[in-house]
Amino acid sequence: MWLFVLQVPNRIFVGGISAQTTESELAQLFSTYGNVKGTKIIVDRAGVSKGYGFVTFETEMEARRIMRDAQCVVFKQRKLNIAPAIKKQVTVIILDTTDLPFSIVVIPLGTKRRPNQ
Repeated sequence: MWLFVLQVPNRIFVGGISAQTTESELAQLFSTYGNVKGTKIIVDRAGVSKGYGFVTFETEMEARRIMRDAQCVVFKQRKLNIAPAIKKQVTVIILDTTDLPFSIVVIPLGTKRRPNQ
C-alpha cells in the first residue's frame, strides 16, 4: 500500500485556532488575503473543535499570498500555524494471495481496529 499526498492549490491548513473560533471569523480574518470561498473547522464526534481547519480561496495565487505572511498571523492571542493543505490518497496494490500461508486483513484508514478481530 502506498500513501500519496496531493497539495490542494487554493486551500490552506490553519492550526492553533482556539476552540471558540467560528468559521465565519476565519473567513473574515483571511479575506484580507483574497476571496475566501469557504472555511471548515474540524470537530470531534461531540462537536468540539480540534483546533485546526482549512480555508479555501478563489485562486491559488490568493492562497500563496497568505503563505508569505504565514509566520506572523496571530488571531485571538494565538500564533496560527499556516501551511499548504494536502489531501491524502491511498493506493492499494492487489496481490493474488490464494497461496500465501497467512491471511491479509484490510483496515480502512481512519478506523480503529477492535480487539479480538
